[in-house]
Amino acid sequence: MSRGANRPSAHAALPGREYRLADVAILLGALVVSVVLVLWAALGVWPFAGSGFLWLLGVLVVAGVHGTLGALLIGTYIEVRNPTWSRLHGVDHVVMLVSVLTMTVADIALTWWLFGVTRSWWRWGYLVLAVLSAVGGGWWSWGSLWPRRRDATPSPVSTWPGFWILSGLLGLGVGVVVAILAVAGSAYYRNHYIAPLVAAPRVPVVDGISGSYVALGDSYSAGEGLRPFLPGTDVTGCDQSHLAYSQRLEFSQGRPIETFRACSGAVVADIYADRASGRPVPPQVDGGIHPDVGLVTLTIGGNDVLFSKIVVACFEEANCLTATFPRNNDGPGPAGVDPGPLATSWAPAAALKVGQDDSALFAHLRRSFPNARIVVVGYPYLFPDGRAGLVPNDCASVLRRFSLTERRGIRRLQDQFNDLIYEEAVAAHLEFVSPRGIWQGHEPCGSKGQYTNSIKPFLSFHNPVDGGTFHPNTQGQQSLAALVACYLDTYPQPPDPFVNGRTVPLDVSTKRLETPAEVGLASAPGFESVPSRCA
Repeated sequence: MSRGANRPSAHAALPGREYRLADVAILLGALVVSVVLVLWAALGVWPFAGSGFLWLLGVLVVAGVHGTLGALLIGTYIEVRNPTWSRLHGVDHVVMLVSVLTMTVADIALTWWLFGVTRSWWRWGYLVLAVLSAVGGGWWSWGSLWPRRRDATPSPVSTWPGFWILSGLLGLGVGVVVAILAVAGSAYYRNHYIAPLVAAPRVPVVDGISGSYVALGDSYSAGEGLRPFLPGTDVTGCDQSHLAYSQRLEFSQGRPIETFRACSGAVVADIYADRASGRPVPPQVDGGIHPDVGLVTLTIGGNDVLFSKIVVACFEEANCLTATFPRNNDGPGPAGVDPGPLATSWAPAAALKVGQDDSALFAHLRRSFPNARIVVVGYPYLFPDGRAGLVPNDCASVLRRFSLTERRGIRRLQDQFNDLIYEEAVAAHLEFVSPRGIWQGHEPCGSKGQYTNSIKPFLSFHNPVDGGTFHPNTQGQQSLAALVACYLDTYPQPPDPFVNGRTVPLDVSTKRLETPAEVGLASAPGFESVPSRCA
Protein backbone atom coordinates (compact mmCIF):
# COMPACT_ATOMS: atom_id res chain seq x y z
CA MET A 1 0.00 0.00 0.00
CA SER A 2 1.34 3.40 -0.94
CA ARG A 3 2.17 6.02 1.66
CA GLY A 4 -0.81 8.25 0.64
CA ALA A 5 -3.41 5.52 0.26
CA ASN A 6 -5.15 6.28 3.57
CA ARG A 7 -5.23 10.10 2.97
CA PRO A 8 -8.84 11.20 2.33
CA SER A 9 -9.39 13.33 -0.75
CA ALA A 10 -10.57 16.93 -0.44
CA HIS A 11 -13.87 16.06 -2.05
CA ALA A 12 -14.45 13.01 0.13
CA ALA A 13 -14.06 15.07 3.24
CA LEU A 14 -16.78 17.56 2.35
CA PRO A 15 -19.72 17.39 4.75
CA GLY A 16 -22.46 17.50 2.10
CA ARG A 17 -22.85 19.76 -0.92
CA GLU A 18 -20.52 22.71 -1.29
CA TYR A 19 -23.28 24.99 -2.59
CA ARG A 20 -26.78 24.90 -1.14
CA LEU A 21 -29.80 26.52 -2.81
CA ALA A 22 -30.37 28.78 0.20
CA ASP A 23 -26.75 29.96 0.04
CA VAL A 24 -27.04 30.84 -3.64
CA ALA A 25 -30.33 32.69 -3.02
CA ILE A 26 -28.77 34.75 -0.24
CA LEU A 27 -25.75 35.57 -2.39
CA LEU A 28 -27.93 36.71 -5.29
CA GLY A 29 -30.15 38.68 -2.91
CA ALA A 30 -27.15 40.53 -1.45
CA LEU A 31 -25.93 41.28 -4.96
CA VAL A 32 -29.30 42.61 -6.16
CA VAL A 33 -29.91 44.71 -3.04
CA SER A 34 -26.49 46.37 -3.41
CA VAL A 35 -27.06 47.16 -7.10
CA VAL A 36 -30.49 48.63 -6.36
CA LEU A 37 -29.04 50.69 -3.49
CA VAL A 38 -26.44 52.33 -5.73
CA LEU A 39 -28.98 53.00 -8.50
CA TRP A 40 -31.39 54.43 -5.91
CA ALA A 41 -28.69 56.83 -4.74
CA ALA A 42 -27.63 57.70 -8.32
CA LEU A 43 -31.19 58.78 -9.08
CA GLY A 44 -31.31 60.97 -5.98
CA VAL A 45 -34.38 59.24 -4.58
CA TRP A 46 -35.10 59.89 -0.90
CA PRO A 47 -33.18 59.67 1.42
CA PHE A 48 -30.16 60.12 -0.87
CA ALA A 49 -30.83 63.77 -1.70
CA GLY A 50 -28.19 65.52 0.41
CA SER A 51 -24.44 65.79 0.20
CA GLY A 52 -23.96 63.88 3.47
CA PHE A 53 -25.43 60.75 1.96
CA LEU A 54 -23.36 61.26 -1.17
CA TRP A 55 -20.15 61.45 0.84
CA LEU A 56 -21.06 58.40 2.91
CA LEU A 57 -22.05 56.44 -0.17
CA GLY A 58 -18.86 57.52 -1.94
CA VAL A 59 -16.64 56.30 0.91
CA LEU A 60 -18.56 53.01 1.11
CA VAL A 61 -18.35 52.48 -2.65
CA VAL A 62 -14.62 53.25 -2.85
CA ALA A 63 -13.87 50.99 0.12
CA GLY A 64 -16.24 48.30 -1.12
CA VAL A 65 -14.99 48.27 -4.69
CA HIS A 66 -11.33 48.05 -3.76
CA GLY A 67 -11.86 45.70 -0.83
CA THR A 68 -13.83 43.37 -3.07
CA LEU A 69 -11.24 43.62 -5.82
CA GLY A 70 -8.47 42.68 -3.36
CA ALA A 71 -10.54 39.77 -2.03
CA LEU A 72 -11.34 38.50 -5.51
CA LEU A 73 -7.74 38.70 -6.70
CA ILE A 74 -6.51 36.65 -3.72
CA GLY A 75 -9.44 34.30 -4.16
CA THR A 76 -8.55 33.86 -7.81
CA TYR A 77 -5.02 32.96 -6.84
CA ILE A 78 -6.30 30.39 -4.32
CA GLU A 79 -8.72 28.86 -6.84
CA VAL A 80 -6.05 28.61 -9.53
CA ARG A 81 -3.61 26.93 -7.13
CA ASN A 82 -6.29 24.47 -5.98
CA PRO A 83 -8.46 23.65 -9.02
CA THR A 84 -10.05 20.53 -7.42
CA TRP A 85 -11.66 22.38 -4.54
CA SER A 86 -14.76 23.40 -6.49
CA ARG A 87 -17.59 21.02 -7.29
CA LEU A 88 -18.79 23.22 -10.14
CA HIS A 89 -15.89 22.05 -12.34
CA GLY A 90 -14.74 25.36 -13.78
CA VAL A 91 -17.94 27.39 -13.47
CA ASP A 92 -16.47 28.96 -10.35
CA HIS A 93 -13.58 30.24 -12.41
CA VAL A 94 -15.90 31.84 -14.96
CA VAL A 95 -17.78 33.58 -12.16
CA MET A 96 -14.47 34.71 -10.68
CA LEU A 97 -13.28 36.10 -14.01
CA VAL A 98 -16.51 38.01 -14.61
CA SER A 99 -16.43 39.37 -11.06
CA VAL A 100 -12.81 40.51 -11.31
CA LEU A 101 -13.46 42.20 -14.68
CA THR A 102 -16.58 43.91 -13.30
CA MET A 103 -14.74 45.26 -10.28
CA THR A 104 -11.83 46.38 -12.46
CA VAL A 105 -14.21 48.34 -14.71
CA ALA A 106 -15.80 49.91 -11.63
CA ASP A 107 -12.36 50.81 -10.28
CA ILE A 108 -11.30 52.42 -13.57
CA ALA A 109 -14.57 54.34 -13.75
CA LEU A 110 -14.16 55.66 -10.22
CA THR A 111 -10.55 56.64 -10.83
CA TRP A 112 -11.39 58.32 -14.14
CA TRP A 113 -14.13 60.37 -12.52
CA LEU A 114 -12.19 61.36 -9.43
CA PHE A 115 -9.00 62.35 -11.22
CA GLY A 116 -11.06 64.68 -13.37
CA VAL A 117 -11.69 66.68 -10.18
CA THR A 118 -9.14 69.42 -9.56
CA ARG A 119 -8.92 69.11 -5.78
CA SER A 120 -5.70 67.20 -5.20
CA TRP A 121 -6.57 66.20 -1.62
CA TRP A 122 -9.50 64.19 -2.99
CA ARG A 123 -7.05 62.22 -5.10
CA TRP A 124 -4.73 61.46 -2.19
CA GLY A 125 -7.64 60.52 0.04
CA TYR A 126 -8.99 58.27 -2.66
CA LEU A 127 -5.63 56.56 -3.22
CA VAL A 128 -5.07 55.95 0.51
CA LEU A 129 -8.58 54.55 0.99
CA ALA A 130 -8.27 52.43 -2.16
CA VAL A 131 -4.93 50.88 -1.15
CA LEU A 132 -5.99 50.18 2.43
CA SER A 133 -9.27 48.66 1.27
CA ALA A 134 -7.60 46.45 -1.34
CA VAL A 135 -5.02 45.20 1.17
CA GLY A 136 -7.73 44.64 3.77
CA GLY A 137 -9.88 42.74 1.30
CA GLY A 138 -6.96 40.56 0.28
CA TRP A 139 -6.04 39.85 3.89
CA TRP A 140 -9.66 38.97 4.67
CA SER A 141 -9.79 36.64 1.68
CA TRP A 142 -6.47 34.93 2.52
CA GLY A 143 -7.10 34.56 6.22
CA SER A 144 -10.74 33.59 6.59
CA LEU A 145 -12.95 34.06 3.53
CA TRP A 146 -11.88 31.45 1.01
CA PRO A 147 -12.25 27.71 1.92
CA ARG A 148 -8.54 26.84 2.21
CA ARG A 149 -8.67 23.04 2.55
CA ARG A 150 -5.37 21.95 4.09
CA ASP A 151 -6.72 19.03 6.10
CA ALA A 152 -9.44 16.40 5.93
CA THR A 153 -11.99 18.25 8.03
CA PRO A 154 -12.87 21.45 6.17
CA SER A 155 -16.02 23.40 7.05
CA PRO A 156 -17.03 25.22 3.87
CA VAL A 157 -20.45 26.09 5.22
CA SER A 158 -18.83 28.27 7.88
CA THR A 159 -17.29 30.44 5.15
CA TRP A 160 -20.62 31.43 3.54
CA PRO A 161 -21.46 34.36 5.83
CA GLY A 162 -18.26 35.95 4.58
CA PHE A 163 -19.33 35.29 1.01
CA TRP A 164 -22.64 36.99 1.69
CA ILE A 165 -20.73 40.13 2.63
CA LEU A 166 -18.52 39.71 -0.45
CA SER A 167 -21.60 39.44 -2.66
CA GLY A 168 -22.97 42.64 -1.19
CA LEU A 169 -19.69 44.44 -1.84
CA LEU A 170 -19.56 43.01 -5.35
CA GLY A 171 -23.06 44.37 -5.83
CA LEU A 172 -21.79 47.85 -4.98
CA GLY A 173 -19.22 47.55 -7.74
CA VAL A 174 -21.78 46.22 -10.20
CA GLY A 175 -24.12 49.02 -9.14
CA VAL A 176 -21.46 51.62 -9.88
CA VAL A 177 -20.93 50.19 -13.36
CA VAL A 178 -24.68 49.98 -14.03
CA ALA A 179 -25.27 53.51 -12.70
CA ILE A 180 -22.49 54.95 -14.86
CA LEU A 181 -23.75 53.13 -17.92
CA ALA A 182 -27.35 54.16 -17.23
CA VAL A 183 -26.67 57.84 -16.49
CA ALA A 184 -23.61 58.61 -18.62
CA GLY A 185 -24.68 56.28 -21.44
CA SER A 186 -28.17 57.73 -21.70
CA ALA A 187 -26.75 61.27 -21.47
CA TYR A 188 -24.33 60.53 -24.30
CA TYR A 189 -27.15 59.05 -26.38
CA ARG A 190 -29.40 62.03 -25.64
CA ASN A 191 -26.71 64.57 -26.60
CA HIS A 192 -25.48 62.85 -29.75
CA TYR A 193 -28.55 61.10 -31.16
CA ILE A 194 -31.72 62.64 -29.73
CA ALA A 195 -30.74 66.32 -29.44
CA PRO A 196 -29.83 66.66 -33.16
CA LEU A 197 -33.41 65.58 -34.00
CA VAL A 198 -35.01 68.32 -31.88
CA ALA A 199 -36.48 70.98 -34.13
CA ALA A 200 -34.90 74.43 -33.85
CA PRO A 201 -36.33 77.55 -35.50
CA ARG A 202 -34.88 78.70 -38.78
CA VAL A 203 -32.57 81.71 -38.57
CA PRO A 204 -33.96 84.46 -40.82
CA VAL A 205 -31.75 86.92 -42.63
CA VAL A 206 -31.21 90.11 -40.64
CA ASP A 207 -32.19 93.32 -42.45
CA GLY A 208 -31.26 96.89 -41.75
CA ILE A 209 -27.90 96.46 -40.00
CA SER A 210 -25.07 98.53 -41.41
CA GLY A 211 -21.57 98.66 -40.04
CA SER A 212 -19.50 96.01 -38.31
CA TYR A 213 -20.61 93.48 -35.70
CA VAL A 214 -19.11 92.88 -32.25
CA ALA A 215 -19.97 89.66 -30.38
CA LEU A 216 -19.22 89.88 -26.65
CA GLY A 217 -20.12 87.94 -23.52
CA ASP A 218 -19.58 84.74 -21.59
CA SER A 219 -19.79 81.01 -22.34
CA TYR A 220 -23.39 81.22 -23.60
CA SER A 221 -22.15 83.60 -26.31
CA ALA A 222 -18.83 81.83 -26.88
CA GLY A 223 -20.40 78.43 -27.61
CA GLU A 224 -18.92 76.47 -24.71
CA GLY A 225 -19.03 72.71 -25.23
CA LEU A 226 -19.44 72.84 -29.01
CA ARG A 227 -16.12 71.48 -30.21
CA PRO A 228 -13.87 71.97 -32.09
CA PHE A 229 -13.10 75.38 -30.67
CA LEU A 230 -11.57 78.14 -32.78
CA PRO A 231 -7.75 77.95 -32.86
CA GLY A 232 -6.10 79.27 -29.73
CA THR A 233 -9.30 79.77 -27.76
CA ASP A 234 -9.02 76.36 -26.11
CA VAL A 235 -5.62 77.43 -24.76
CA THR A 236 -6.99 80.61 -23.19
CA GLY A 237 -10.09 78.82 -21.96
CA CYS A 238 -12.39 81.10 -23.97
CA ASP A 239 -13.60 78.05 -25.94
CA GLN A 240 -15.11 79.94 -28.86
CA SER A 241 -17.07 77.81 -31.29
CA HIS A 242 -18.07 78.41 -34.90
CA LEU A 243 -21.50 77.12 -33.82
CA ALA A 244 -22.06 80.03 -31.40
CA TYR A 245 -25.16 82.07 -32.17
CA SER A 246 -23.17 85.09 -33.34
CA GLN A 247 -21.52 82.95 -36.01
CA ARG A 248 -24.90 81.80 -37.36
CA LEU A 249 -26.38 85.21 -38.05
CA GLU A 250 -26.87 86.08 -41.72
CA PHE A 251 -27.20 89.67 -42.93
CA SER A 252 -28.95 90.97 -46.03
CA GLN A 253 -26.08 93.34 -46.73
CA GLY A 254 -23.48 90.55 -46.52
CA ARG A 255 -21.43 89.37 -43.61
CA PRO A 256 -20.15 92.44 -41.77
CA ILE A 257 -16.66 92.79 -40.37
CA GLU A 258 -16.89 90.96 -37.08
CA THR A 259 -15.06 91.00 -33.79
CA PHE A 260 -15.76 87.77 -31.88
CA ARG A 261 -14.59 88.35 -28.31
CA ALA A 262 -17.01 86.32 -26.20
CA CYS A 263 -15.12 84.17 -23.70
CA SER A 264 -16.21 81.30 -21.48
CA GLY A 265 -15.99 82.21 -17.82
CA ALA A 266 -16.22 85.95 -18.48
CA VAL A 267 -17.61 88.22 -15.78
CA VAL A 268 -18.77 91.82 -16.09
CA ALA A 269 -15.31 93.20 -15.31
CA ASP A 270 -13.73 91.20 -18.17
CA ILE A 271 -15.49 93.25 -20.84
CA TYR A 272 -13.19 96.25 -20.29
CA ALA A 273 -10.31 94.76 -18.28
CA ASP A 274 -7.88 91.87 -18.44
CA ARG A 275 -9.29 88.67 -16.99
CA ALA A 276 -8.26 88.52 -13.34
CA SER A 277 -8.02 84.73 -13.02
CA GLY A 278 -6.77 81.86 -15.14
CA ARG A 279 -4.76 82.34 -18.32
CA PRO A 280 -4.31 85.95 -19.50
CA VAL A 281 -7.11 87.19 -21.73
CA PRO A 282 -7.20 90.79 -22.96
CA PRO A 283 -10.31 92.97 -22.53
CA GLN A 284 -13.18 92.19 -24.87
CA VAL A 285 -13.56 95.90 -25.64
CA ASP A 286 -10.87 98.53 -25.71
CA GLY A 287 -11.49 101.99 -24.30
CA GLY A 288 -11.99 103.71 -27.66
CA ILE A 289 -15.07 105.00 -29.45
CA HIS A 290 -16.30 102.89 -32.41
CA PRO A 291 -18.93 104.74 -34.46
CA ASP A 292 -18.53 102.23 -37.32
CA VAL A 293 -20.08 99.36 -35.32
CA GLY A 294 -23.71 98.68 -36.21
CA LEU A 295 -24.52 95.72 -33.92
CA VAL A 296 -23.32 94.43 -30.56
CA THR A 297 -24.68 91.32 -28.84
CA LEU A 298 -23.80 89.81 -25.47
CA THR A 299 -24.80 87.64 -22.53
CA ILE A 300 -23.18 88.62 -19.25
CA GLY A 301 -23.63 88.33 -15.50
CA GLY A 302 -24.27 84.60 -15.05
CA ASN A 303 -20.73 83.92 -13.83
CA ASP A 304 -20.89 86.89 -11.48
CA VAL A 305 -23.83 85.35 -9.63
CA LEU A 306 -22.18 81.91 -9.66
CA PHE A 307 -24.70 80.08 -11.86
CA SER A 308 -22.51 76.98 -12.11
CA LYS A 309 -21.85 76.92 -8.35
CA ILE A 310 -25.57 77.15 -7.66
CA VAL A 311 -26.17 74.12 -9.88
CA VAL A 312 -23.55 72.13 -7.95
CA ALA A 313 -24.93 73.28 -4.58
CA CYS A 314 -28.45 72.25 -5.54
CA PHE A 315 -27.10 68.87 -6.66
CA GLU A 316 -25.46 68.26 -3.31
CA GLU A 317 -27.89 69.89 -0.88
CA ALA A 318 -31.25 68.41 0.11
CA ASN A 319 -32.76 71.91 -0.33
CA CYS A 320 -30.31 74.46 -1.66
CA LEU A 321 -32.89 77.26 -1.51
CA THR A 322 -32.67 77.42 2.29
CA ALA A 323 -29.00 76.41 2.55
CA THR A 324 -26.29 78.99 3.23
CA PHE A 325 -24.59 80.10 0.02
CA PRO A 326 -21.87 80.42 -1.11
CA ARG A 327 -20.15 77.54 0.63
CA ASN A 328 -16.44 77.47 1.44
CA ASN A 329 -15.41 76.06 -1.95
CA ASP A 330 -17.79 78.11 -4.10
CA GLY A 331 -15.77 81.32 -4.26
CA PRO A 332 -16.80 84.65 -2.78
CA GLY A 333 -19.26 85.84 -5.41
CA PRO A 334 -19.94 89.58 -5.81
CA ALA A 335 -17.95 91.80 -3.50
CA GLY A 336 -19.74 92.92 -0.38
CA VAL A 337 -22.43 90.23 -0.45
CA ASP A 338 -22.36 88.15 2.72
CA PRO A 339 -23.24 84.43 2.74
CA GLY A 340 -26.83 83.63 3.57
CA PRO A 341 -29.83 81.52 2.58
CA LEU A 342 -29.71 81.25 -1.21
CA ALA A 343 -33.27 82.14 -2.17
CA THR A 344 -34.13 84.77 0.42
CA SER A 345 -30.80 86.47 1.09
CA TRP A 346 -27.74 85.77 -1.03
CA ALA A 347 -29.23 85.52 -4.54
CA PRO A 348 -31.28 88.76 -4.34
CA ALA A 349 -28.34 90.66 -2.83
CA ALA A 350 -25.93 89.25 -5.42
CA ALA A 351 -28.32 90.14 -8.24
CA LEU A 352 -28.60 93.74 -7.01
CA LYS A 353 -24.82 94.04 -6.82
CA VAL A 354 -24.32 92.62 -10.30
CA GLY A 355 -27.13 94.88 -11.48
CA GLN A 356 -25.07 97.89 -10.40
CA ASP A 357 -22.06 96.47 -12.25
CA ASP A 358 -24.25 95.94 -15.32
CA SER A 359 -25.45 99.52 -15.07
CA ALA A 360 -21.88 100.82 -15.30
CA LEU A 361 -20.99 98.33 -18.05
CA PHE A 362 -24.03 99.13 -20.19
CA ALA A 363 -23.41 102.87 -19.94
CA HIS A 364 -19.79 102.27 -20.98
CA LEU A 365 -20.89 100.15 -23.96
CA ARG A 366 -23.30 102.88 -25.04
CA ARG A 367 -20.41 105.35 -25.11
CA SER A 368 -18.05 102.93 -26.92
CA PHE A 369 -20.60 102.08 -29.63
CA PRO A 370 -22.68 105.25 -30.07
CA ASN A 371 -24.34 104.18 -33.34
CA ALA A 372 -24.84 100.48 -32.68
CA ARG A 373 -27.89 98.50 -31.72
CA ILE A 374 -26.66 96.82 -28.52
CA VAL A 375 -28.75 93.74 -27.78
CA VAL A 376 -28.38 92.05 -24.39
CA VAL A 377 -29.64 88.46 -24.47
CA GLY A 378 -31.14 87.00 -21.30
CA TYR A 379 -30.41 83.57 -19.87
CA PRO A 380 -32.68 80.58 -20.51
CA TYR A 381 -33.87 78.52 -17.57
CA LEU A 382 -31.37 76.05 -16.09
CA PHE A 383 -34.13 73.65 -15.06
CA PRO A 384 -37.49 72.50 -16.41
CA ASP A 385 -40.74 72.74 -14.50
CA GLY A 386 -41.76 69.09 -14.58
CA ARG A 387 -41.60 65.86 -12.64
CA ALA A 388 -38.98 63.14 -13.01
CA GLY A 389 -39.75 59.98 -14.93
CA LEU A 390 -39.37 56.43 -13.72
CA VAL A 391 -36.76 55.29 -16.24
CA PRO A 392 -33.26 55.19 -14.64
CA ASN A 393 -31.51 57.51 -17.08
CA ASP A 394 -29.66 60.83 -16.96
CA CYS A 395 -32.80 62.96 -16.84
CA ALA A 396 -34.39 60.93 -14.06
CA SER A 397 -31.16 61.37 -12.11
CA VAL A 398 -31.06 65.12 -12.77
CA LEU A 399 -34.73 65.80 -12.10
CA ARG A 400 -34.78 63.73 -8.91
CA ARG A 401 -31.49 65.10 -7.61
CA PHE A 402 -32.85 68.63 -8.17
CA SER A 403 -36.26 68.54 -6.50
CA LEU A 404 -39.27 70.18 -8.11
CA THR A 405 -39.27 72.77 -5.32
CA GLU A 406 -35.62 73.60 -5.96
CA ARG A 407 -36.10 73.82 -9.71
CA ARG A 408 -39.06 76.14 -9.42
CA GLY A 409 -37.17 78.27 -6.93
CA ILE A 410 -34.17 78.59 -9.24
CA ARG A 411 -36.48 79.52 -12.12
CA ARG A 412 -37.93 82.35 -9.99
CA LEU A 413 -34.42 83.56 -9.16
CA GLN A 414 -33.53 83.52 -12.86
CA ASP A 415 -36.66 85.51 -13.69
CA GLN A 416 -35.63 88.12 -11.12
CA PHE A 417 -32.11 88.27 -12.49
CA ASN A 418 -33.24 88.56 -16.13
CA ASP A 419 -35.76 91.24 -15.14
CA LEU A 420 -32.97 93.23 -13.49
CA ILE A 421 -30.73 92.92 -16.57
CA TYR A 422 -33.66 94.10 -18.72
CA GLU A 423 -34.26 97.14 -16.51
CA GLU A 424 -30.57 98.09 -16.44
CA ALA A 425 -30.38 97.72 -20.22
CA VAL A 426 -33.36 100.03 -20.74
CA ALA A 427 -31.93 102.57 -18.30
CA ALA A 428 -28.70 102.69 -20.35
CA HIS A 429 -30.60 102.89 -23.69
CA LEU A 430 -29.67 99.34 -24.68
CA GLU A 431 -32.01 96.63 -25.89
CA PHE A 432 -32.91 93.32 -24.25
CA VAL A 433 -34.45 90.13 -25.59
CA SER A 434 -35.57 87.22 -23.45
CA PRO A 435 -35.16 83.57 -24.52
CA ARG A 436 -38.03 82.44 -22.26
CA GLY A 437 -40.64 82.12 -25.00
CA ILE A 438 -38.45 80.25 -27.47
CA TRP A 439 -37.02 77.98 -24.73
CA GLN A 440 -40.28 76.78 -23.16
CA GLY A 441 -40.04 72.99 -22.82
CA HIS A 442 -36.46 72.96 -24.14
CA GLU A 443 -34.63 73.33 -20.83
CA PRO A 444 -32.25 70.55 -19.71
CA CYS A 445 -34.44 67.41 -19.82
CA GLY A 446 -37.35 69.56 -21.03
CA SER A 447 -40.49 67.89 -22.33
CA LYS A 448 -39.95 69.12 -25.92
CA GLY A 449 -36.28 68.16 -26.20
CA GLN A 450 -33.18 69.93 -24.98
CA TYR A 451 -31.82 73.24 -26.22
CA THR A 452 -29.60 73.22 -23.11
CA ASN A 453 -27.59 70.14 -22.18
CA SER A 454 -28.17 68.47 -18.86
CA ILE A 455 -25.20 66.15 -18.29
CA LYS A 456 -22.74 66.06 -21.16
CA PRO A 457 -20.15 63.27 -20.77
CA PHE A 458 -16.83 63.78 -22.47
CA LEU A 459 -14.16 61.13 -22.99
CA SER A 460 -11.31 62.86 -21.24
CA PHE A 461 -9.14 61.73 -18.34
CA HIS A 462 -8.94 65.25 -16.94
CA ASN A 463 -12.49 66.39 -17.71
CA PRO A 464 -15.01 63.54 -17.80
CA VAL A 465 -17.93 65.99 -17.67
CA ASP A 466 -17.66 68.33 -20.63
CA GLY A 467 -17.93 72.11 -20.29
CA GLY A 468 -21.11 71.92 -22.35
CA THR A 469 -23.05 70.66 -19.34
CA PHE A 470 -25.88 73.13 -18.62
CA HIS A 471 -24.95 75.14 -21.71
CA PRO A 472 -26.82 75.56 -25.00
CA ASN A 473 -26.26 72.72 -27.46
CA THR A 474 -26.17 73.10 -31.23
CA GLN A 475 -29.94 73.51 -31.45
CA GLY A 476 -29.83 75.93 -28.53
CA GLN A 477 -27.27 78.17 -30.21
CA GLN A 478 -29.33 78.09 -33.40
CA SER A 479 -32.37 79.11 -31.36
CA LEU A 480 -30.42 82.02 -29.85
CA ALA A 481 -29.39 83.08 -33.35
CA ALA A 482 -33.01 82.85 -34.48
CA LEU A 483 -34.13 84.82 -31.43
CA VAL A 484 -31.70 87.68 -32.12
CA ALA A 485 -32.44 87.70 -35.85
CA CYS A 486 -36.22 87.60 -35.34
CA TYR A 487 -36.04 90.36 -32.78
CA LEU A 488 -33.99 92.63 -35.06
CA ASP A 489 -36.31 91.99 -38.02
CA THR A 490 -39.48 92.41 -35.95
CA TYR A 491 -38.18 95.72 -34.60
CA PRO A 492 -36.20 97.53 -37.32
CA GLN A 493 -35.89 100.32 -34.78
CA PRO A 494 -35.43 99.79 -31.03
CA PRO A 495 -38.92 99.37 -29.55
CA ASP A 496 -40.25 101.58 -26.80
CA PRO A 497 -40.13 99.30 -23.75
CA PHE A 498 -42.49 101.36 -21.60
CA VAL A 499 -46.14 100.50 -21.05
CA ASN A 500 -48.37 102.24 -23.61
CA GLY A 501 -45.33 104.04 -25.05
CA ARG A 502 -45.12 106.20 -21.95
CA THR A 503 -41.40 106.89 -21.88
CA VAL A 504 -40.20 108.06 -18.48
CA PRO A 505 -36.74 108.30 -16.89
CA LEU A 506 -35.91 104.91 -15.44
CA ASP A 507 -34.10 104.74 -12.13
CA VAL A 508 -33.44 101.12 -11.18
CA SER A 509 -33.50 100.48 -7.44
CA THR A 510 -30.30 99.33 -5.77
CA LYS A 511 -32.17 98.34 -2.59
CA ARG A 512 -34.70 95.77 -3.75
CA LEU A 513 -35.63 93.75 -6.80
CA GLU A 514 -38.56 95.15 -8.77
CA THR A 515 -40.56 93.62 -11.57
CA PRO A 516 -40.62 95.39 -14.94
CA ALA A 517 -44.28 96.24 -14.37
CA GLU A 518 -43.41 98.00 -11.11
CA VAL A 519 -41.06 100.38 -12.95
CA GLY A 520 -43.43 100.95 -15.85
CA LEU A 521 -41.95 98.53 -18.38
CA ALA A 522 -43.80 96.11 -20.61
CA SER A 523 -42.70 92.49 -20.63
CA ALA A 524 -39.36 92.06 -22.37
CA PRO A 525 -39.48 91.03 -26.04
CA GLY A 526 -39.39 87.23 -26.19
CA PHE A 527 -40.55 86.82 -22.58
CA GLU A 528 -44.11 85.75 -23.31
CA SER A 529 -43.84 84.75 -26.96
CA VAL A 530 -41.28 84.51 -29.72
CA PRO A 531 -40.81 87.63 -31.91
CA SER A 532 -43.11 87.41 -34.94
CA ARG A 533 -40.63 86.24 -37.59
CA CYS A 534 -39.98 83.06 -35.55
CA ALA A 535 -43.49 82.49 -34.17
